[in-house]
Amino acid sequence: MKRLTIATALFLAAGATSVHAADTFPPAGEAPAEKWQGFYAGAWLGYHWGNIENTYCNGICGDDLDLSGAVGGVEVGYNFAVDQNWVLGVFANVPLLKPQEDADVPIFGTYDVDPRWAAYTGVKIGRAYGQWMPYGLVGLGVARVKVTDPVGTSSSATHLSGVVGAGVEYMFADNWSLDGRFVYSFSNEKDYDFCTGGFSCPSGYKENAPNVTIGLNYQF
Repeated sequence: MKRLTIATALFLAAGATSVHAADTFPPAGEAPAEKWQGFYAGAWLGYHWGNIENTYCNGICGDDLDLSGAVGGVEVGYNFAVDQNWVLGVFANVPLLKPQEDADVPIFGTYDVDPRWAAYTGVKIGRAYGQWMPYGLVGLGVARVKVTDPVGTSSSATHLSGVVGAGVEYMFADNWSLDGRFVYSFSNEKDYDFCTGGFSCPSGYKENAPNVTIGLNYQF
């Protein structure tokens, strides 16, 4: 009975400590937005649904293009507390893990479609509710894509894209937060040539892609 009483007392004390910690986040005298202010860096993982649209076809074109798959990368940024609750942030995001795809081209065979590198940067605005901060974002992205034919001849193009999204960040410990995010990107059209052996048959492609990611950030 005595052990049960001690255990109950410890449980209640722990619960009271947790409630008190939540009630005092941010610390007394500090505005909610100020807790989020400063430089941060983090890593993230997610999934990319790449819907590639063939905008025009001149002869023979790649079909069944779908750059979908796991993605992952790093992000750095800085948040500014603009008043008691509102936070304005700037960030740069670099995917390091990117999906690749094969394109089946009639007559000429299978082509390798490889996003060589990509990055996007933007601004986000959020409202701090203690440990939680929902936000929206808008930005610009750039990606370099390489297409290689069955005999090793390749062509590349650089796409620019618009980026919009929303997310929610949760500061689960001092300086550490989890960041769940939905991002939609839409690129401009670029030409690729899916012919080989001296033939030329350029066609246009662009991508619209929803992305869902979860990240872990450290605030300095």
